[in-house]
Amino acid sequence: MVPMASPTGSPVLAVRDLKVHFPIRSGILQRTTGYVKAVDGVSFDIGADGKGETLGLVGESGCGKTTVGRAILKLIPPTSGQVLFQGRDVAPATGSALKSLRQKMQIVFQDPAGSLNPRMRVMNIIGEPMIVHGLIPAGDKDRLRHRVEELLVRCGMPAFAADRYPHEFSGGQRQRICIARALSLEPSFIVCDEPTSALDVSIQAQILNLLKDLQRDLGMSYLFISHDMAVINHMCERIAVMFKGKIVETGSRDEIINRPQHKYTQSLLSAVPQGKPGQKRQRVVFEGGLM
Repeated sequence: MVPMASPTGSPVLAVRDLKVHFPIRSGILQRTTGYVKAVDGVSFDIGADGKGETLGLVGESGCGKTTVGRAILKLIPPTSGQVLFQGRDVAPATGSALKSLRQKMQIVFQDPAGSLNPRMRVMNIIGEPMIVHGLIPAGDKDRLRHRVEELLVRCGMPAFAADRYPHEFSGGQRQRICIARALSLEPSFIVCDEPTSALDVSIQAQILNLLKDLQRDLGMSYLFISHDMAVINHMCERIAVMFKGKIVETGSRDEIINRPQHKYTQSLLSAVPQGKPGQKRQRVVFEGGLM
């Protein structure tokens, strides 16, 4: 498949023929007898330099979209392919080179409770990355506290939340803390891995609007991963539809939502609830493999 290019300029992130295959082992000796092709040749671009953009990666559970996000950040080692962030290849990076890249590439996970250390105060959860990456000296506690409180308020939390533990907050508040932690390193790209799927509907809207406001103010680019076409429609300028490890259709939001070409995209859209009572949409059933 030809890579989906960003509208103008050099892309912030360029993914080329990315593959992630997990070995299937069996027998006493645990020999490799096959592979699960979780990601099988994915290519796309996100964002022109200096311009924030959101690419939506949508598909059903198990299609490989989360694996794509984690492979981009090298949280999972890719089997092959290339990930270029601002022109730098992520795959071979190690040590200080990888640390430098990760400062500008962050992730917001699906489960905020699981991604926050329950034994750490919010002050340390948000402040630790800034110390590790040398943005604020460990001894400058006043400056560190001021920055943590500033980030919390920017994400819709009170400044005194810095002295509390994650279990003292609701799911939506925990996700705001996760977003503040991601912002602490001043990234230019964030993987949003289903950041609202574990939240109540009313809270989902608040988190989505927060992410849009942050993008407008800070110029970041997002890879927004979701199975929910309604959320993707709200958040993304461009959409890539993923099925069984491959991207089967790409295009602008208008093209994908209003003029879907692939049967799988049509089936995803047919499952979106309608806004008007009694309004019906023709149900599309997609079975079988790739077409």
